[in-house]
Amino acid sequence: MGKPQYIQKFRMEWLKDKAFADWLKKVPEDDSKAFCKSCLCSIRARRPDLVTHAATKKHKSATNAIQTHANRIKVVTPCTKTAQTEASLSLFISAHCSVLSIDHLGELCKEKFPGSKQAENLSLHRTKYESTDISVTKYLGIAIMYFSTQKSTIVTTFFGLEKLVECNAQAIVESVEKSLETYQIDIKNLIGIGTDNASVMVGINNGVHALLKKYNPNLILIRCVCHSIQLATSFACSQTLPRHLDFMISETYNWFSKSSLRQQSYLDLFKTMNDGHAPLKIVRACSTRWLSIESAVSRIIDQWLELKLHFQLARSNEKCFTAEVLYDMYCNEQNLAFFLFLRPALANVQSVNKLFESNNVDQTKLAIDLSTLVVSLGKLIVLPSFNFDPVTNENFINHLHPKPFLGYSFENKVTELKNNGSLNANGEQVLRDRCIKFTTILIQQLQQRLPENFKWRKINVLLWNETTNVVQFWVEVKNYTDACGENPLKELSELALTTLSLPFSNAEVERVFSQMNLIKSKTRNRMGTELLTSLLQIRSGLKRHVLQFWQH
Repeated sequence: MGKPQYIQKFRMEWLKDKAFADWLKKVPEDDSKAFCKSCLCSIRARRPDLVTHAATKKHKSATNAIQTHANRIKVVTPCTKTAQTEASLSLFISAHCSVLSIDHLGELCKEKFPGSKQAENLSLHRTKYESTDISVTKYLGIAIMYFSTQKSTIVTTFFGLEKLVECNAQAIVESVEKSLETYQIDIKNLIGIGTDNASVMVGINNGVHALLKKYNPNLILIRCVCHSIQLATSFACSQTLPRHLDFMISETYNWFSKSSLRQQSYLDLFKTMNDGHAPLKIVRACSTRWLSIESAVSRIIDQWLELKLHFQLARSNEKCFTAEVLYDMYCNEQNLAFFLFLRPALANVQSVNKLFESNNVDQTKLAIDLSTLVVSLGKLIVLPSFNFDPVTNENFINHLHPKPFLGYSFENKVTELKNNGSLNANGEQVLRDRCIKFTTILIQQLQQRLPENFKWRKINVLLWNETTNVVQFWVEVKNYTDACGENPLKELSELALTTLSLPFSNAEVERVFSQMNLIKSKTRNRMGTELLTSLLQIRSGLKRHVLQFWQH
């Protein structure tokens, strides 16, 4: 018989051998093989075979090529301070300056700070943080609001930006889910979602909120109050005020917006009439800026005489029809009366709107401010004896004042126009009716667009039967329906009943153990878990339904 052959296994000592360390590698699943990193081939795990492979022409050529390439690579030890300097400059540019200036800022630092090691190693250009993509892409911007235990405050911050392939509810929901998955946040942790009033977001059947509620049934919808106020104001203006007022506001802005010559001409005229003081810029009223009409109306009122004179001169000098039309509108003092009525009303609405825009307000008082706005508008036109409530007084139009006081400036202007014969009794009535109708529609629109939880205040004025037992009271609230068959207090009642469901002691668990000891006694100690559980469920079921066994 021949000498027995033994299978040689890979030895870890070979990896430390200078002859093999640079190219040898162990094969993880086969101890009888070795692997050459230079030649990318397997070899028997025997030292003579390794020596023979290292001497081959193929191996030497591959090893020399790798070493030559490695010698060309210069290893540069990164400077932490230089990286911090680059990051600081990038943040500064991102926050304050044009992106183009970053190309020259790095070179300027190198030139003016020659002794600084950080400045010498600066490599800062637009390619470092700016994309050259100019494609038209639609994005979904997501902000998040949460309580920070670290800062002990409510934090509102940017959360994510997701690309939208389609602008429908399903695509938006998928983008929200993707963004949440990025941070490993369960969608069931969402308490509420705040959106504008677009149908794709708040649609009852296929809106974003409706689709998200399939994953999170308790998700609360909060409609943007700022957007609601803007829509209510715009609707009231379009339905009640003369259409030429909107033309007057927009064309006054357009007249100056693209003509430096007209701007200079008006500047010289205004300074002449106001002892060298420069005018404030005429503001554009647009739908993309919330309540921009308020500042536009205020600027026109403050510069009424100067604008009137400017258009009087412009119609003669430029022979422009638009200037002639605008001059005729500025000559009509009834238009000024309309604006004088609008200014205080819009100012009150704007002040509340800015509170909801701010991040530095007491959220618990915002509802009071919104309620005060609706009440102040209501008391302007209703009888003094009528107790106006922003939620329950939906029929306030039956209690309107026959001749309400519509503001000091407005009443003074109306009196002035009546005294000089520019306004007769019929014209005054039409003027007042338009103003009253504007206020009425604005109140109705605000009431319709109040947040759902704001209507919880109805609970104070409704009559309830169950007032002695707290649980039965909230059950009655949960079963309440209004004239439309809806329950505006449903979410409030569910919140209260959920809170009441929280355990305040372990007494019920102790009772379970007591019942278990009574059922599984020493004489019945062989009772199995399944039977014991069934008996406990039967007893607790009878107790839960307040029934005896013979009543089933």
